[in-house]
Amino acid sequence: MRLQRWKEYAIVIVTTQILYAIGKSMTFYAQYLPADAENQQHSFPVKLGDVWCTAKQLAPCSIGSPAIQAILAAAHGDCCAQLLAGELPHEQVSTWTLAALVLVMPSVLLVARHFASKAGRYPARLPSGDALLGFVASVSWVGVVTLFIKKAVGRPRPNFLALGEVIAQSPALGGGTGRLGGNPRYSFPSGHASTSMAALLYGALVAWGDAGALRGPRWQRTLAVTLILVLPFLSLWVGVTRIQDYWHFQDDVAAGWLVGALSAVLGHALAAQPPPLQHDDGDGGSARYHYLSQHLQLPNSPEAAV
Repeated sequence: MRLQRWKEYAIVIVTTQILYAIGKSMTFYAQYLPADAENQQHSFPVKLGDVWCTAKQLAPCSIGSPAIQAILAAAHGDCCAQLLAGELPHEQVSTWTLAALVLVMPSVLLVARHFASKAGRYPARLPSGDALLGFVASVSWVGVVTLFIKKAVGRPRPNFLALGEVIAQSPALGGGTGRLGGNPRYSFPSGHASTSMAALLYGALVAWGDAGALRGPRWQRTLAVTLILVLPFLSLWVGVTRIQDYWHFQDDVAAGWLVGALSAVLGHALAAQPPPLQHDDGDGGSARYHYLSQHLQLPNSPEAAV
């Protein structure tokens, strides 16, 4: 696989890293939280082990001696026991699971199509280097945009109050948020939804373009399209789990899907750009024509097309 568009790779990587550094240094905006929020939309529980725990159940857990803590644990179920044992809030889709979906699955798809195309068994419409460029761009862009919006909005999560108690009292965290699934004020938009949609929808767009060139029985093309649609549906599942676990509101997830979808479409548009029209490739034809002849079933030379 030749990275013929290495300058574009460099531009995407360098600019996104610069923007990411700027985003990390941005002043964090803390959205106003009403004083009676414990009775409103930010009072949802966190799941510690197999137990759902509210902020009121977690608040007294660190008070007093072990004997008093044992009494509190009995009064508040297993919440105090789980918290003081260092249990962290549960997520159906952890950061590691998200990384597997976002990086491993699309990477396996791109590698498989590359070798299958070289063996003549798969009609890859996009060159492998171009497809990889679009993937890198999609994932990079969605990360930067999501970070900027999160820091600019500073919206508390549905489980904000319970997370605050976990951060303050958990011996596993020591007052920090590094091992949590996310900052308590990083609710809008959902990073899980945006990142998974950017990566998986991009993979689906690449595979969809290839499916148009499949030759064979209709059932094979129907099967291919069905398998392609599984990818964005996985992102929909990821977003739903964030609502179920009370890490995000519904509009957080919807906004994340939208940001991810836009990143995927823009990344695919970048990948699908052919070489410049007037670039001489050294044997009398344009690089653009040879690109089209390889990927759109045109004659092998401009002269043969006449």
